[in-house]
Amino acid sequence: MMAVTERERDLMACMRLCLECYKVCVETMVHCAHLGGEHAARAHQNLLHDCSDICHCSASFLARASPEHRLTCGVCARVCAACARECAAMAGGDVVMTRCAEVCLRCAESCDRMAG
Repeated sequence: MMAVTERERDLMACMRLCLECYKVCVETMVHCAHLGGEHAARAHQNLLHDCSDICHCSASFLARASPEHRLTCGVCARVCAACARECAAMAGGDVVMTRCAEVCLRCAESCDRMAG
């Protein structure tokens, strides 16, 4: 059995965070659509959709250990950070919004490390 390197562990951990963020953003889109108002606004829905899409894309690049993962992770870090800020600002005690902000922030931090 081959030993897993630290780099491989980092790639796998980031991939798992990207997949979690993808899932949470999709769930949050549905939640926000039901809440209505500013939560259902096109700009907010687009940001959640952008975040879920780039997380899915980055997870795919990481799963293949693509040498270009640094590029997708760099974009992912920026989009996730923006989504985290917006969800935190809109949370107002909402558990789903708070969870989305927390997961997006963790993903942004991990992707930022992978992009560097």
